[in-house]
Amino acid sequence: MNNSDTNQAEQLRENAVMQSVILPTDLRIGNMTKQGIIKNFWERGVHVGFGKCYEFNELEPLILTEEALLNFGFKIDRQYQCDFASIGVFTISFGENFFYDYTNLKYVHQLQNLYYAITQRELTVA
Repeated sequence: MNNSDTNQAEQLRENAVMQSVILPTDLRIGNMTKQGIIKNFWERGVHVGFGKCYEFNELEPLILTEEALLNFGFKIDRQYQCDFASIGVFTISFGENFFYDYTNLKYVHQLQNLYYAITQRELTVA
């Protein structure tokens, strides 16, 4: 990757953070977005099923909430100073500002990708 490509990638990431845009490199088939569940990719975007296609710049992330965790099958534990959500041995902590542990999760697709990276299993709605 040359310097121009690196600068362009950094600029895309900065813009994505500022605008809550999802970068194509952050997505996998099965990720959930506001537009739907990603079924496959095409040159400029994704297909979410039923003939609906969206360009990458149209995709919006789903905010990760306690309700989303429950929908994935996580169990919430409020017996400690901070709250924990777990599914099997996979446990994350969250609180008032939601996630404050090392993961810095904010969106559903980030949790799905982290869960897959650690367990090699898809995280889908229970």
